Amino acid sequence: MRLLNMPRGFAARLARYGAHPSVLEWQPRPPDKGQASAARRLSGGIWLLEGRLVDAGSQSPWDIEPPDQTWRDALHGQDWLDDAAAAGDPKIWKTLSAHVWHWLERYGGGEGPGWAPDLVARRLIRWIAYSPQILQSRESHESEAFFKVLGAQSRYLGWRWSETPERIERIEALTGLVYAHLSLQGAGSTTQRTIADLGASVQRIIREDGSIASRNPEELARILALLVWCGEIIETAGLKPATEHLVGIRRAAPLVRALTDTAHTLPRFHGGRSGADLPLARLNKRVAPSESSTLRAPMGFVRMMAGTSLLIMDCAQAPIGLHATTGHSSALAFELKDGKQPLIVSCGTGAGFGPALALAARRAEAHSTIELGQRGAGQLTEPPDRALPAILSVRGSVKARVNQESSGIWAMGESKHYEMRLGLHVERRLHLSISGHRLAGEDTAIALSADARARINGLHSDPNAPCPMKIRFHIHPDVTVAPALSGRGIALTLPGGALWMLKTDADKIDIQPSQYFDETRPQPRATSQIVATSRILDYWGRVSWSLEKLS
Repeated sequence: MRLLNMPRGFAARLARYGAHPSVLEWQPRPPDKGQASAARRLSGGIWLLEGRLVDAGSQSPWDIEPPDQTWRDALHGQDWLDDAAAAGDPKIWKTLSAHVWHWLERYGGGEGPGWAPDLVARRLIRWIAYSPQILQSRESHESEAFFKVLGAQSRYLGWRWSETPERIERIEALTGLVYAHLSLQGAGSTTQRTIADLGASVQRIIREDGSIASRNPEELARILALLVWCGEIIETAGLKPATEHLVGIRRAAPLVRALTDTAHTLPRFHGGRSGADLPLARLNKRVAPSESSTLRAPMGFVRMMAGTSLLIMDCAQAPIGLHATTGHSSALAFELKDGKQPLIVSCGTGAGFGPALALAARRAEAHSTIELGQRGAGQLTEPPDRALPAILSVRGSVKARVNQESSGIWAMGESKHYEMRLGLHVERRLHLSISGHRLAGEDTAIALSADARARINGLHSDPNAPCPMKIRFHIHPDVTVAPALSGRGIALTLPGGALWMLKTDADKIDIQPSQYFDETRPQPRATSQIVATSRILDYWGRVSWSLEKLS
């Protein structure tokens, strides 16, 4: 029987048999930096993982019913040991390392949910890197048990890494396996083979233009961070990374830099978070500014920058296939920042806030985009098993053109996502002034064919099937939103006092409640959205609007 055909639990139990290390060759630091404040919270039994907060009190976290799979995976991956390392407090280490020993006693024999290869890789890296703290004051038989489970996890990972999907999970599994080989057995032939496997996987996951199939900016940045870190430890060990590994870094790095703002955060599209915990500043030093500034549409995101304003707009097809489970219905949605302050945003990923909000965050209504009819573009189909994510199916292309002129930057995006259902072709034209102080937009929906016009006329005659045109602007929660005294616009006041004014020729403009999903907080943040609404008359509709910085 091939090992990949074995049930996961059986393979994990089988991995216990065989030689195991008794010493470590070396212990490079993990790729991520933790937070001392998080370690203090964890040592008090407050487990805030992936946006979900669980108060375990004095209980072991392994005795707690996990709120969802994302939280459970974060617990078993044990990245939280990075927080203990950041705190450097012996009392905190004593508390958190006790949870490692509880895991070893309960799950070390191959039982439980923590044996997905990417989770094994994360855990292996932390156990090896922090073994002096974990083994502090432990007896020799405990040390032997620890090394036995280290060897079992390394052996299991070598057997099962290829079962991971070809996205970040595959990179995590293979970087963890390279790390384990170098730490547990040195630079042998098995290590060389794993380095080659990593290179081959990088070649398949990172495309020639540096993009990845999920179009998730945070995932691309995390892959880049893992590859840079793994490349460094391979070279430190006196070996060479695979050529494909180094090519992948060179391809991905300019895109990550182009998508990073001055606050070292990323746009939050297609399941991605801000990446605030990533070493983006260090990663971006690998790329000359000229290499990224010429990229007008990195990974399908139009980039417009002038003065202190940075706009990122989603102008490519939503992810399909395997990645349709993380895709957002965000065609032509944009995010706008004034310096380091977000102004126009998307709601972000609700993945850490329960299945209902995870689903809501993927709909068009959660993005600063154009919404036609009673629902947005794209159909989210929930699978029979509610524990699994919904699948996004979107038909029709999305594309954009960008042009630099003396007056500023023009972008014209087109979406055919509504053509199948409503027969409407959607365009968004944006102009960002050379100073960055004015963003003008014109959003149009038009029926291009006789059949499409007939379909729209049919909707007009049916009072139960209205076809409104809504333009949504989700506002960052730190921005104050209020109707202008003149009654002709909406005033947006940034924390530093800067004032932006939104004006539109829409039939109606409202300030409505919205939510902002912040991964550093246990609950979504309440905020506002501005909704400009017009009707599609005859066979077309148009809304013009502007955002202008007044002070």
